Amino acid sequence: MAKKSKSKAQKKEYIPEGMKREDYADAAFRKKVTTIMGSILLVFVIGLGAVLGYTWWSTEQHNKEFEAAEAKFNAEASAVVEALNEIEKESDNFDDKAQVKIKVTDDNFYDWISALDASYNCSEDDEIHAQYGGASINLQGMFFVREYDKNNVQYWVFRKHSHDDGAGHTHEETETDEHTDDAFDITEMVPIEVIFLDPEQEIPENGTWVDVKGVVGPASVSTLSAVRYAEMEIMEEPGEEYVK
Repeated sequence: MAKKSKSKAQKKEYIPEGMKREDYADAAFRKKVTTIMGSILLVFVIGLGAVLGYTWWSTEQHNKEFEAAEAKFNAEASAVVEALNEIEKESDNFDDKAQVKIKVTDDNFYDWISALDASYNCSEDDEIHAQYGGASINLQGMFFVREYDKNNVQYWVFRKHSHDDGAGHTHEETETDEHTDDAFDITEMVPIEVIFLDPEQEIPENGTWVDVKGVVGPASVSTLSAVRYAEMEIMEEPGEEYVK
């Protein structure tokens, strides 16, 4: 017995009375386009809202991380100052002050170098003048010889400054300019002078990663900080070149 085929009845198209088929088709097309454009606009608005929301959340997270890091550093710096002040009440002995240790890390390198320089870059009557002086310091960075003239040579240990745009993004500058010396852009550097304990210290090539230990004191210009009585070892593996 043959199977009967069922044909679907074609849906009847309703055209309002008095409207031409062409006008009806044109109106239907415009309605479809409007619906599509509305959907696209809705998706765009939702996407834009998501991007703005994520940007706000990311900025808030960055700000919280920055504030936490700043609070941590301030606590460490205050502890060093308090310890040195306590020792100074009893004694001004060099070895006693050297028991207070400053550990410079990737996270606080810029903060410590700035704080140390600031403590010497002020008048001797200022309360913060040389407030970290005498404390032991240990840091790692790239070595650099800065020769102003034959009678004025400085040795630096430095990292490079990674410029933060405030939203957690950093921009690492690599282009050099007129300040360049031996292919290093001095304007990028976050340096501290190193004054060696051994005057016959072997001097490595610029850019060599080194580990330096010494005590905090004034730089050779006396308006910035330095690692004095420094001992230096060449590192086998390089560290983080850029710091915030």
